[in-house]
Amino acid sequence: MIFDRGTVRKETFRYAAGYLGLATVGVFVISFFVFAILTPDFDLVNDYISRLGAKGQPHAVWWNLTGFVAVGILFASFGWSYGRYIGDTVTSALLAIAGLGFAMGAIPTDLLNEASPLSRVHFASICVSLAAWCFVLARMGHVGSDDELVKRTANWTAALSIVPMVGLAAGVFAAPVSHRLVLCVVFGWILVASARLLFHSFAIADCPE
Repeated sequence: MIFDRGTVRKETFRYAAGYLGLATVGVFVISFFVFAILTPDFDLVNDYISRLGAKGQPHAVWWNLTGFVAVGILFASFGWSYGRYIGDTVTSALLAIAGLGFAMGAIPTDLLNEASPLSRVHFASICVSLAAWCFVLARMGHVGSDDELVKRTANWTAALSIVPMVGLAAGVFAAPVSHRLVLCVVFGWILVASARLLFHSFAIADCPE
């Protein structure tokens, strides 16, 4: 099979996004469980994830560097590559902002003073990340790609993202649980998108010339 320059470039972004997406999810999941186990009295279900990097926690620096900074940079790199793959600069920018906003979550919260400047910046960065995430789903669900599967997946993911928020407002979920569910939706989408990109790449690579 002979690729022109544009096709080769697109395939490069496909591979990059696929592997970066898997790395994003893998590093976050591994880091979360490792630091949750290492942090005394941390509840896997009922504590905010931000507590792992809060001021005074024994491994706060390392969690913030891996669980927020490293994951956020991988997320942003995945997002930029994914947007370039589907041919939409706005999607690239929004997903990169979502990743960088997540990385800024490394600014530690103060468990004793949630109104402190550091805590406010931490929560604001997470809000920016989620806002960019919501915008990118809306973008992909309507005008962000010619790929119908990308559009349908974005629409379903947007619907799933609302469920934890509705559950929180209705008192069904506690706030930490709701936040975890939102993260599960975000990283779940990245995982599925990455697996699809790599599966398609391998399928192309296996095709006879």
